[in-house]
Amino acid sequence: MEKSMYFLDQKDMPTHWYNILPDLPEPLPPLVHPGTKQPCPMDMPLPPPL
Repeated sequence: MEKSMYFLDQKDMPTHWYNILPDLPEPLPPLVHPGTKQPCPMDMPLPPPL
């Protein structure tokens, strides 16, 4: 996978963020382990970003 980098001018940088989770109609489903196809425990470490 090719990695990309984007450089923004100060005027183009985001100044506000929006947390969409409270506005979802229902909670997101739990993360599923790709090997076991079972829900991941909340204390399981996430893999590093690609």
